Amino acid sequence: MDQNEKNLHLIKCDVSSTKDVEAAADWFKQNMDKVDILLNNAGVNMDNRGRDPEPFDQYDFDTMNDTFTINTAGPMRMVKAFDPL
Repeated sequence: MDQNEKNLHLIKCDVSSTKDVEAAADWFKQNMDKVDILLNNAGVNMDNRGRDPEPFDQYDFDTMNDTFTINTAGPMRMVKAFDPL
């Protein structure tokens, strides 16, 4: 393992969960000095069931809301939790 790999930490976090995001930020505060890069690599398609997507007007509100929560509110949660670091 080279020096760069020793400084790489991967944290599993459900960005749709404020509790998960806060737990990740708390872990980081306890174990690291500062944030150099925050990579938000979460995102979903409105249809993750492996079939052709339905027309937009046929999606139910809950599916659309879940998609929005993960793709838009998730990165905002992360930035808000990690910004002070």
